[in-house]
Amino acid sequence: MTLINNLIISYSLYEKMTIYCPPKEIDNELIEFYKTDYIKFLKKITLEIFEEYIKEFSKFNISKNCSIFEGLYDFC
Repeated sequence: MTLINNLIISYSLYEKMTIYCPPKEIDNELIEFYKTDYIKFLKKITLEIFEEYIKEFSKFNISKNCSIFEGLYDFC
């Protein structure tokens, strides 16, 4: 995402873009698409405690391509 953002800025593409900020989803809406335990996992996981939850990573398809980062739940 950083690479894409840098390219957009470098080529001044942002001048031709309209940026929309989606509304924050609430848990009830997320539950329509995701299991409750996955939502709870996203809420509690942080970089400081991720090692405690490594066993759950495969359950939630967390890997090098889908990693843990600060603000993960808010990003989702």
